[in-house]
Amino acid sequence: MELHDRSRRRPLITSLIHENNFPRLGAEAWSAFYFVMERGRKTDPLLPPYTLAAPDPSTLRRDGEQAAIWAAYEEMAAWAAANLQVVTSEDLVLLAQGQ
Repeated sequence: MELHDRSRRRPLITSLIHENNFPRLGAEAWSAFYFVMERGRKTDPLLPPYTLAAPDPSTLRRDGEQAAIWAAYEEMAAWAAANLQVVTSEDLVLLAQGQ
């Protein structure tokens, strides 16, 4: 399929997964250093000096949740490896322009 074929435009997917997302649920531990935390969620930014000893707002996921996340990640990585296509910055510009 050509990049300029609008009727069959390819999806562009980015999957951002931090290493703490597999075993933990909620905001990253460092979030509490820089943000007010309410019920485990970031709200307003804090001002310096920052509290580097703030408690970790995240919780440990259940074993079943961790296993399901790993399985989905492994499936996604296997699909990406089988369907690998290099995209350059020029290709991204064309996609953004709808070409």
